[in-house]
Amino acid sequence: MWKKKTVQSSIWERNLETKRDIRKQMLCARDRLTDREWETYSDRITEQVVSHPLFVQAKEIWCYVSMGKEVCTEQILVSAWRAGKRTAVPKVTGKREMKFYYIESLNDLETGAFGILEPKEEKKGADCCLEKSDLLMLVPGVSFDPAGRRIGYGGGFYDTYLQKMEGCHTFGLAFEVQMADQIPAEAHDIRMEYVMTEKRCWKC
Repeated sequence: MWKKKTVQSSIWERNLETKRDIRKQMLCARDRLTDREWETYSDRITEQVVSHPLFVQAKEIWCYVSMGKEVCTEQILVSAWRAGKRTAVPKVTGKREMKFYYIESLNDLETGAFGILEPKEEKKGADCCLEKSDLLMLVPGVSFDPAGRRIGYGGGFYDTYLQKMEGCHTFGLAFEVQMADQIPAEAHDIRMEYVMTEKRCWKC
């Protein structure tokens, strides 16, 4: 016999459906950007990131390696190296699980899971026990809202990882066309400290 749906499960299902709709809509909007727009907007976001006091003060930058029409992070990584900061990038290590590894240049990357550039096998794992206030993490997103809520690709990798990195500084990076008025929130969701687009930067 089927169990009767609870109010909580019904809300969860509605939220899930809403997130799927937002994800589909925002991915389409992002994909419609021309190559010129993508490059120009990525450059503007890069300028905001590297000039922000939290980037300047951070000892370590943990950053996603961009793919497709995501906000390009190549020059952010280069700026971090030039400033003498340790940088780490993610690698998928299991279902809903990823870890960050230190790299010294783009040559330390190879194609890994899902066709994403990841750190080579021999790279050293990043220190999760370091003082979180010294760490800035740059987080990709399919969509963000003014409160810093985030929708990813649905794999749950960042949702899981951010839960154990409480206290570190976070920037959510996306283009203006990916901004949502409001994203459904769940208890385990971690909000961004700042969100940056090519037009604005705000503290959430």
